Formats: sequence, C-alpha cells, structure tokens
Amino acid sequence: MTAMETRPLAVSRPPASGGCRALRAGLAAAWLAALVACGGSGVGSNGTGAAPQGSSAGTVTGFGSIYVDGVAYDDSQARVEIEGTDGALVLAEARVGQRVELAFDPDSGERAQVRRIRIEPSLVGPVAAVQADGLTVLGQTVRVNTDPARGPLTVVDTGTPGEDLEALRSGDLVEVHAYRLAVDGGEQLQATRIEKLGQPSGLKVSGSVTAVEDGGLRIGALRVRVPAGTPVSPVGSAPAVGQWLRVHAATGAWDEATQTLTAARLRVGERSGEWSAEDRVSVGGPVTRLQREAGVIRLQVDGVWVRVLAATRLEPADAELGLGLYLRAEGVQSADGELLAEEIHVHSVQDVTRVSGTVVDLNDDGNVFRVRDTWVHVEPEATVDFGACTAAALADDQYVEVAGAMRRGVLVAASVVCRADADDQEPVRDRVIERHGVVGTVDAAARRFTLRHRDNEVYTVRWNDSTYFRAPLSAQQPQALPEQSVEVEGLWQDGVLLARKIRLRESR
Repeated sequence: MTAMETRPLAVSRPPASGGCRALRAGLAAAWLAALVACGGSGVGSNGTGAAPQGSSAGTVTGFGSIYVDGVAYDDSQARVEIEGTDGALVLAEARVGQRVELAFDPDSGERAQVRRIRIEPSLVGPVAAVQADGLTVLGQTVRVNTDPARGPLTVVDTGTPGEDLEALRSGDLVEVHAYRLAVDGGEQLQATRIEKLGQPSGLKVSGSVTAVEDGGLRIGALRVRVPAGTPVSPVGSAPAVGQWLRVHAATGAWDEATQTLTAARLRVGERSGEWSAEDRVSVGGPVTRLQREAGVIRLQVDGVWVRVLAATRLEPADAELGLGLYLRAEGVQSADGELLAEEIHVHSVQDVTRVSGTVVDLNDDGNVFRVRDTWVHVEPEATVDFGACTAAALADDQYVEVAGAMRRGVLVAASVVCRADADDQEPVRDRVIERHGVVGTVDAAARRFTLRHRDNEVYTVRWNDSTYFRAPLSAQQPQALPEQSVEVEGLWQDGVLLARKIRLRESR
C-alpha cells in the first residue's frame, strides 16, 4: 500500500466541560458573560456508548474518491455541506485546496466510507489589497505558497484557467482556505485555496482571539463588534483570549475604514463537532507548537496536541520534526485529549495532487481538458498510459487518473493513466463520472430527468437530498431544467446516473 493509499486513522477531543468558560479582564469579562448565557455541555460518542467514529481534518489534495492530505477516502455516499451565517448547513461542493472536516466509518474497508464532508473556509470577504505574494482580506494578511516543500501549493481560482493573483482587484469577494502561521510575533494565513466569488451569502473570519473588549473582541488587528444577543456555539461557551473563534457576519457588516466586522454569530473552537476518546482521526497542517520534555515530543497541528510515541511511524523515516513543518498525524485519541500518533507523514515535494474522473472538453491538441471540474494541462514530458483503453489517444468521456501539481489554477499533469473507454461503464461502476448534455423530460415527483448526451445518447439522471445544484439551478425549481445544457457528476446505479452535482454547462 502506498503512502497515497494509507488507510486513515484518527483522533479526537474530549467533550467540553459544563458551564461557561472563565474570561479575562474585568469589564470585558462581565460584558461577555452577560452576552452569552451558560448552558449544558455536549456529550461525545463514547459518552453514549456508541462505537468509535472516524474524523479527519485537513486540505483536499485530490478526487476520485476524495484525497485529504494524501489519504484516499470513499466519498461516493458523502453529503457535502457548508455552514451558513445563520448556522444552518447547506449543500456545497468540494474543490482542490479547500480545508475540510470528514466524518467516516473507520471500519468500512480499504478506503474509509465518508458520511459527511464539511467545508471550512478560513475567510470570506472583500479584497483590500493585492501584493505579489498574497493579499489582504478583512484585515488579515494572506500569503500564497509556491514551494511544495512547505505544504500544499496554493490554488488560485478566479474563474478563468491560467489566471493568478494579478487578476484579482480591490473589492473582489474571495473565499480563502488557509492555515495560520506565527510570523514576527503575529499571525498570517498561508492559503491552500483562494477562490473569487460572485455574491456570497455572508462574510467569515477565523483565528485566535487576541483581546476581549467592552462590546467586542479582536482577532489580531481585526476588531469584531459583538452586539448583545449574538448567538454563540457551542451553547454555553464564550470566547476568551487564546481561543480559536469563527465569526460569521452579514455581507455588508465590514467597515474598511475602522477595520471592524460586526458579528452575526460566533463559533468557539476549531472543530465543527465533538471528537471523543477512542475515535480514529487524521489531522493535517503545519506544526504551530513543539515541546520536548524528558524525551517526550508533543506538537500541535490544527489545534490538536499530538504525542509522538516510540512506536510512531515517521514518513520519511529520517524526517526531522520542527515548527512550521506541514504534516499529517494519524492515531487514536487518548482519555486526556491528545492524539497518540501511530503515523506521521511529513509533506514533501513528492506529494502530488491526484484527480480521477471523466475527460471533458478535450481541446484539439489533446493536451488540455477537465476532470472533476479541474482543468488539466498535459505537458510534452508527462507520462501517458493508455493500457486499459482501446485507443492510443485521449478522448472525451474516457475515465482517467491524473497526477501532478496545481499551477495558476490548473493541474499540470506529470502522469495520465486511462482506465476505461468512453462507452465502458463496468470499470467505473463505483467511481464518480461525468456526463453532459441537454435536459429532456423531467419527472419532479420521482426526482429524475433524461439527458441527451453526444451522438444522441440518452441517459436517465436521478437526484436525491444530497445532490448539489450549483446556482442558478435549484432542486426546488426542477421545472426550470428542461432544455438546459448541464453537466452531471454522479455514479452509475442499475443503469441510472445518480447525481452528486448538477450545474449549467458553459457555452463551448
């Protein structure tokens, strides 16, 4: 089994204790205590006697299942969600470079079966300034990473393949996925993905609370105004200096002149849910704290304390652990809340982005196409293997596996392997594929429609509660589907294409 195929392990946090957390600094503490009512604490899965669960937090590094920090998970049955400003979970789509949390069954086979994928952006807001190596958003400094030895390369998605930061302008709305690094006594975000948005449903920012003030708090230089009655989750919690906080705000709640964001809702803690003792978890990110005491090594990754044991497997074996090093730690949660590491994989230049799926929109030169909504460029020096396909040339609708590196929003392929011809469904029966065409008849009650593909091939497409409709399409308005040119990602089930994602097809 390769490092890319390593079976995911896991870790967890114990449930929070009851009551409100103590705050600091006199009047600020009194203000925040009045703002947030104390409530009961949560109970972890082991508190209910349930079997240990699996959790993973990290960066999306590929698809075909879904890869998170190089580990492959089966996402064929997963529901993909993102948290809205009002706290409600809405359907979303996973993309390369996003920071995510997975919930999976740790005993479901070679590739763990994912039940839920939660998208966790670090920052959503207007661009204030663009520099050669980054940008400023909501008062936060964001840097791009172009060095594969330092962690996942930053994916910049402006909506136009080949564009980079220089295409962004002041006032553009962006969604940033990143991890925080300590720099010169402060913090900055090292981005894994920067995506230009249309009109977001709200603004978001996350980070460590640096001060609690009368009427608000600070995350670095950013002042967050917290009106009385602002909802805070988990129930009974309250932000304190040093704690990680996610701030949700309305779209117009940012004041550039005063560098103030007015909160609509707060979420305390980095995790979206409880991690319990004996759960199996994987966590990926840079080492932000490192302790060496009496021969014991403890390091902090994505807010999780990891204990390095004598039996911990290190990949590569001669890697030296240090601050800022991007790694993936896997293990089992201890009773005191530490991750007891069974394996630590240190990110290196050999770690690549992997995308598997259907070839779409192949150009005339046969070297540019899309797979799983990711643009691919096959350079002359790339290795192309047609072993499982009858034609010795790439073609639309073939199923391929691509490995390479993300550059300017495009996956530059180092290798391409053809796994199935366009008309061969059997090898890809349990894989996510794509078909595009024009919608014919729609049966809203049965939640299905016909799709007329190329050469007048007609498929039946079915959707369910987990199918994501990219705006302006909507599952609540199926009457708008007929005669629309769409692209569908899904899986074959008994001759029917069960849709995971449906979106309008751009004119070609």
